[in-house]
Amino acid sequence: MILSIFSIPALVSQAAEEWRVEPDFRDKKAQKDISGAACSPSRCIAVNDETHFAQAFALKKNRIIPGERIKLTKKGTEIDAEAIAYSNGLFYITGSHGLSRKKGKDRPATFQVFRLDGDEITASKRLRGAIEATPRLGEYAGKRLDKNGANIEGLAAKGDRLFFGFRGPSVAGEAFILETSAKALFSGNPLETKIHTLSLGDRIGIRDMAGVEDGILILTGPVNTLPRDYTVALWKPGSAKPKTLAKISPQGKARPEGILILDQRGGTYNMLIFNDGSKNGAPFQVIIDKL
Repeated sequence: MILSIFSIPALVSQAAEEWRVEPDFRDKKAQKDISGAACSPSRCIAVNDETHFAQAFALKKNRIIPGERIKLTKKGTEIDAEAIAYSNGLFYITGSHGLSRKKGKDRPATFQVFRLDGDEITASKRLRGAIEATPRLGEYAGKRLDKNGANIEGLAAKGDRLFFGFRGPSVAGEAFILETSAKALFSGNPLETKIHTLSLGDRIGIRDMAGVEDGILILTGPVNTLPRDYTVALWKPGSAKPKTLAKISPQGKARPEGILILDQRGGTYNMLIFNDGSKNGAPFQVIIDKL
């Protein structure tokens, strides 16, 4: 599947070769709700927001080959996994840390961050308290997403630092990223956090993130359904305004939801973007010029 990419002045962005998923991801719910993916030098993992497991996969010649399931918690427990990141030999997976959209249910399983060290899986529930205690952001922790409530959808890792990107809330045109130490999150040590506010625009939040050599790539999109404006931007921690690299025009009801970096050598970022609500995430490749 290839979606059209519109360049902005002085930048050249292009859709690249078509990718396919073969065979399908193994669960029908997971197939339609791929929310993020990340790779180590030897392993790739996709997460979804409808099941209790992640799924390994391999990349080969424009093909995604799903592999074994990785059980994160007990069967029947929906963890609402929204993003995954890799750093220093470890994968990190985050739940949404938000109330259910329609009924505002408090689902404790979604307020977890998982760490994968080989086959060893550790869960932390410490981030919820940090979100609630953070000025401005904490005010929205007890609200549904359709009421501009706090909801994580992006995660990037750089060294020991984890950056959690929030789809909501959007406050006066600003979105939020919460930064903390991975080691502290999974220990009994004091958990210190830092809040970043990014000027993204009215009702625009963070849909995914990926660490790159130059900073962090951010996939932006609507907090809820409108406006249907999606971009890929480069953010350097400490700056308030990310630099937009390209605008994405989704087809039909597709909702760009995840970034997987394929290559960042030379003058471009080569990536796959996954869609929520589309079979197997309907991944499409995009090559974007660096600034």
